[in-house]
Amino acid sequence: MPKIACVMMQKDEVFLLRPWLAYHGHLFGFENLFVLDNGSTSPNVRDTLMDYAKLGVKVDWGHGSRQDYLAKGDLIGGWMRILDARREYDFLIPLDCDEFVVLRTEQEFSCSREQIHRYLDGLVGEQRILCFPYQLANHPLNPDIYHRYAFFKVFFAAGTASPIDHGHHLAKDRAGMEATDTRLIHLHFHHKVFDLKSTQARQSWVGTIDVDNPVELAAYSGPSAHLNRFFLEEKDQYYRSFLDMVHFYLPQFRALLSDLGAPLNLPTEAVAPGLEMRVTELDAVATSEANGVVVIVPMARAADTAPAEFRATRFHEGHYLGANPDLVAAGVDPTVHFCIHGVKEGRPLRRDANAPPRQPPEQQA
Repeated sequence: MPKIACVMMQKDEVFLLRPWLAYHGHLFGFENLFVLDNGSTSPNVRDTLMDYAKLGVKVDWGHGSRQDYLAKGDLIGGWMRILDARREYDFLIPLDCDEFVVLRTEQEFSCSREQIHRYLDGLVGEQRILCFPYQLANHPLNPDIYHRYAFFKVFFAAGTASPIDHGHHLAKDRAGMEATDTRLIHLHFHHKVFDLKSTQARQSWVGTIDVDNPVELAAYSGPSAHLNRFFLEEKDQYYRSFLDMVHFYLPQFRALLSDLGAPLNLPTEAVAPGLEMRVTELDAVATSEANGVVVIVPMARAADTAPAEFRATRFHEGHYLGANPDLVAAGVDPTVHFCIHGVKEGRPLRRDANAPPRQPPEQQA
């Protein structure tokens, strides 16, 4: 079984720290978790760190300044290079406290320890930079549904650890080193209720302009640019942005956290009816797990003042490719394709036994 180290920096993550420690300790062993505390003042957070330190988590209390936070990539990268030099680990994974490692299979997004280790075992000895190709980000009001979030991040096999940037998006100073996507992704609890997220965005800002200058902020595309929206948008705009997305329903993740004694319950709030989601099950195959993960697909809206209608069905990568052989020829990622293009194009999720298979474009009349 491969040995995996996870390195993370956090500050006062009241809602996420205990679930993060319990989950990754369950996956990889508490003794293989390394937490840099960035000056937490919450008694709850400090007590949690001390509780898990007794289970083997390594807590570094020596990086409590704002400058340390700005240097997060350098500090975490430095820890990983130290660990890599010891040759004790097969993989080194930098994470944030709102990121949880899961495995994407043809049929599901799995938080099974056995499946994740089996997959990583096949990557032992890899010399390329390894990528989480995308994330599934949470809906701020619906705790068990997630949408594709385009950020990629990196991790390393033994002997390849190198400097990383602040967000773990890029490996630096490895000119010519090849990267490869893996089937590991993050569940990313990036989206919290609007007021809380706006406060945290200001705390997390590492950009080079004043966030209180809306003109400069609107044109800004440097570090932390993904946080622009929390300074520029109104609350209704924020919640409305989730209503045209494909979402995946993954209740098993929070169920596992509850079983581990570390339930994940983020704050929520009431919103206007036009910002709510209403899900109906219109597809008979949605009752069969053999047809894949439950996917919640937006439907045409009748009025902005009524709840947004979604239908629940099932998505299975193999079935989707079987119904759309032109995608096999194109070599696309089926999950990504469905989320971005397939749902808008009305692509079938599985073959209809009475319909001919969809042909590649050059073979169509």
